[in-house]
Amino acid sequence: MMIEQEFLRNIIFHLFISKPFNPQQLLILFSMIFAGIYLKKTKSGVIKIIGTIFAIFGIVVLAVRIAVVLYLATQI
Repeated sequence: MMIEQEFLRNIIFHLFISKPFNPQQLLILFSMIFAGIYLKKTKSGVIKIIGTIFAIFGIVVLAVRIAVVLYLATQI
């Protein structure tokens, strides 16, 4: 039982905690958020919708990552 828990802890650590904020992934997320905000300021309706989707998706993914890291940090 203890070996299985340790194994699962190691998997969770390597998947979420050791590399959750990879600089390239963070750059992509922030680019999506800022591109979405920029696209929302245009006059075309379709582009505004695409910008809103980009911004919301980037913010949600970033928030979920932070929540998972905080949750797992309290569990280990």
